[in-house]
Amino acid sequence: MAMATPTTTFGPHCFMNHWYDANVFGLFNGYACCTCNMHQAWPTFVSHLWMASGDRGLATVAYAPCTVTARVAEAETVTLREETDYPFREVVRFTIRTPRPVRFPLHLRIPGWCRGATVSVNNANVDMPLQPGTMAVLDRQWEQGDSVVLRLPMQVRFERGHENSLTVLRGPLVYVLRIGERWTETRGVREVRPTSPWNYALLENHTKDLATVSRKFQVIDDGAPLAENPWTLENAPVRIRVFGVKHPLWETYQGGAGPLPWSPSTYPNHGEPKPLWLIPYGCSTLRITAFPTLR
Repeated sequence: MAMATPTTTFGPHCFMNHWYDANVFGLFNGYACCTCNMHQAWPTFVSHLWMASGDRGLATVAYAPCTVTARVAEAETVTLREETDYPFREVVRFTIRTPRPVRFPLHLRIPGWCRGATVSVNNANVDMPLQPGTMAVLDRQWEQGDSVVLRLPMQVRFERGHENSLTVLRGPLVYVLRIGERWTETRGVREVRPTSPWNYALLENHTKDLATVSRKFQVIDDGAPLAENPWTLENAPVRIRVFGVKHPLWETYQGGAGPLPWSPSTYPNHGEPKPLWLIPYGCSTLRITAFPTLR
């Protein structure tokens, strides 16, 4: 939340070994290893998208746009092109390139959160079990240009956390409150402070059943192509519109968000629901992830 000033007195809940600078992202804080190692995540992720399976096939264990060339069956070389806007959108398309027909199993991971996944081959639906948390196997003869389309429906769901707070998820992503940002630079260190209110609670009765959730948590996606970097406040490709109420017992404390009130709390007198936007966690710098709730 709001960044601290040099005169702020920090409480024991803050991990500070460089005074107030340690509350700022960058190489000058107490956790320089995080910034130095951050760039390693993407190449490591890409290198583990695909794996060889023990039955001489291929297994896709994470979804992202890519092309893989590998040997399958009796050392036959095939290439698979994967096109998708996952993790924001639910369709994953594979195109097989092979110089001659070859039989091998294609393993597709069905995430544990996904209900109602479907798969088609060359526009024909495949009748097979697609259970959450399993690998679906397409074992068949593949030919040049064959296509596979996997659909992973993404529903809004919730998890309970500290003080019975509520975290909002959709598909593989956690969604957080969109908070306005104001960046400044002090002694060569950039700081960010909120420009919009953050101490909102969600309404407990909006989370009771699937029908209510689908009405009260409105997913907005205009379907536009993803920006070159979709992981920014401005470029978030999917948003969730919700209603929240400012929680009178949740305020700034020692340079950050104060302790979470227990949920659900009693609805405050004169509380006024406001429309809020939630965006993917990775698109934010300042964020509220665990929301108190009101009844």
